[in-house]
Amino acid sequence: MKKIINTLFFSVLFLGFYTSSAQSEKWQSALQNGDAMYESYRFKEAAAIYNAQLKETTDTTLRADIARRITLCENGNQMLQFSLIPNVIGKSAVPLAFFYIYYDVDISGFWAATPAPLVSDNQSLVPQNRRAALNETIPPFVFTRSATPDVLYFSSRSADGNTGWDIYETHRLPNNEWSVPERLSETINTPFDERFPYVTPDGKTLYFSSTGHYGMGGYDLYKSTLNPATNEWNAPENLGFPFSSIGHDLLYVPDADGLYACFASTRHTHRDSVTLYKIALEGTPVKHAVTAMSDILQLESLAPTRHDAAAKPDVATNGIHVRYNALLGKVRQISEKITDVQQALNRLRIDYAAAQSVEQQRIAAQITTHEQTLVQYQEEFRKANDNVQQAEYEMLAQGIVPTADIAPPSAAPNQAQPMQASFMPKYNSMITLPDITLQQPVVQAEETDFTFRTNAATEMFTHAAAEGIRYSIRFGVFSRRLSAKECKGFTPVFETALGDKWAYSIGSFSLFNEAQKQLPAVRRSFSDALIVAFKNGKTIPVKQARLEEGKTPAQPAKADVAYQIVLGDYPAGLPKNLLKTVQQATNKDIVRTTHNGKTGYAVGAYAHKSEADKVLDILHRNGFDKTRIEAVEKK
Repeated sequence: MKKIINTLFFSVLFLGFYTSSAQSEKWQSALQNGDAMYESYRFKEAAAIYNAQLKETTDTTLRADIARRITLCENGNQMLQFSLIPNVIGKSAVPLAFFYIYYDVDISGFWAATPAPLVSDNQSLVPQNRRAALNETIPPFVFTRSATPDVLYFSSRSADGNTGWDIYETHRLPNNEWSVPERLSETINTPFDERFPYVTPDGKTLYFSSTGHYGMGGYDLYKSTLNPATNEWNAPENLGFPFSSIGHDLLYVPDADGLYACFASTRHTHRDSVTLYKIALEGTPVKHAVTAMSDILQLESLAPTRHDAAAKPDVATNGIHVRYNALLGKVRQISEKITDVQQALNRLRIDYAAAQSVEQQRIAAQITTHEQTLVQYQEEFRKANDNVQQAEYEMLAQGIVPTADIAPPSAAPNQAQPMQASFMPKYNSMITLPDITLQQPVVQAEETDFTFRTNAATEMFTHAAAEGIRYSIRFGVFSRRLSAKECKGFTPVFETALGDKWAYSIGSFSLFNEAQKQLPAVRRSFSDALIVAFKNGKTIPVKQARLEEGKTPAQPAKADVAYQIVLGDYPAGLPKNLLKTVQQATNKDIVRTTHNGKTGYAVGAYAHKSEADKVLDILHRNGFDKTRIEAVEKK
């Protein structure tokens, strides 16, 4: 039984890289023996071999790889103790690239290519193994419940390439832009690959595939539920053996009624195909310990469950099966044509987005031709599928169980594998989502530190209007603008335009005495430095400022007024997209308020109105234009 151990991390090719040529054959032979045990689900024997190899090497990278293999064996052995016995309705080989469009369950939604702005073009750090080939063969896609969705869960390579494929979510904003994609937390995403997310209609359960969580190897299937208190996903649970195997198990999708589910797996398939399984769901499935190898391999095969005692077809029924398989072959041929056209359309749409206007006209004509061809093939597929279903009805009426021999798309005739199928893969057409525009990443509006400092990296500011009485130490008026280096390590430095000249001052003080204490330090570098005063941002005589110092509240040290941003009334709780934008824009607390029986939310408080203005500007630019600033008295 040929398995795909090399899809994990186990490519024996790297052995020659880490060991001398004299040791290479020994290592290769030993690890191949361990891999053979692993591929046969003989996890204890495999772990024993790996442990022996672990003692024979001091190479850090090699030890980490072997330790990973041992962990997978331990996980696999434990998972066998809690195996499920699924009710398999049927299975069928389908093309790998667009396997999801054949799911025979009520998805109550649509499949679509992932919008281009959500797809990372990072090709770095992609291992050369079958997992990488699988990731490259399956173009990024999303599931959506509407042709104009408000939220999308999708998978994409991480921007830095350090965590493989990750799962993200993005939301439509009030201004019809889309929020900056948010990577789900480390509870879901690991340093390895997470792909194929599917969220149930109630938004409370996430199914996905991962190579990084607790599992027996390859992509395993996982389920996570939403924590209503924190609005975060809980730690995922492996769906268990035999749904998860040592192969790649992909995209678990239950139907809307919770009666059936479909998923795909690379077990027992060739490189460019997967097996699609349909199972009947149980309310409370019973788990069993499975130890006999015959039972383990029988479960792993996921053979369709027989509900009848029908004998094998005799000579009289062979002709019916020949005709039935011929009809299936026709469906398969058309299906492959549809896949080819859809792949070509995806490439053309990518080219169209990157092309100039003249070139776009030519590509648009090609897209139109391909779309017309696709409609033609889809109609042929519908008719051929109807013929298959009619043949199945006729066979069942005669007491004959339909049995299909389906070969993977690239397999030669003598490589055909018999697939028992009491269901036909359902073709679900894909939709094209409208173009999306992502909002610009939010830069947090941090509070500006105006504390007087020396021997620091100079921070320079345009002199902003500050409320109340403020003092600063002016060290010169120049005919040209100064660089930060020329400010000799003082910070903060304020730059003010005075006609064709530029005035520079250091520090922002609420009391004259505070400025006077720092004046000698400034004069050691700028002998002509002097104290200047401002009232509400306008220059006034220092004498006048000192007279009003006790009358006009100084900001921020003696301020009696602070500022908060009112987000609005939300009885059902703060919307998630607004919450995320606020958290990205500021580190201030979000406060829940009650006024006249209405539940509202505010952010703050801010000592300076200018600080609140920065955050408000970010909120307005992201479509939350009903937010506002209000002054509140300090208590």
